[in-house]
Amino acid sequence: MWGNRTGPWKIFRRAADGDFVHEGTRHLDDTRCLESCASDEYFAAGRCSWRRGWPVGQPRQQRWYLMSREGTCFEIGSLKRKVTDLGDIANPDSFVRFMRAKGLDVVARQMPAGAGYAVEVNVPARGLALVFVTSEACRPAGAG
Repeated sequence: MWGNRTGPWKIFRRAADGDFVHEGTRHLDDTRCLESCASDEYFAAGRCSWRRGWPVGQPRQQRWYLMSREGTCFEIGSLKRKVTDLGDIANPDSFVRFMRAKGLDVVARQMPAGAGYAVEVNVPARGLALVFVTSEACRPAGAG
């Protein structure tokens, strides 16, 4: 499988000759079954030290915020003004699953961040273009 944290995932099968065959692309609601490999290790050495699940410190376990155009952080709960049935959304993965469960098309991609993590999430039918970030990637509301 190949993809970023929010998918969609490219599914590969190992063939009898050892090559990988692309089986298609799909969304996974539960990514605990995945094995992970640091891309910087792969690009530097051409090989991976595969590990079961997400590595410790992966952004799923960190606190997420919404980032304004100016770089200010806001609680994800502030999105309830536009998504009244938001519920308990804590990170971009859970927001993507929530929107897809409503039958909406969602485009999510990891973005470069000077520090921390950033994920852009677009829901065209709702007019939403959001950037989720961890605390290292933005400054708190009211900061100069």
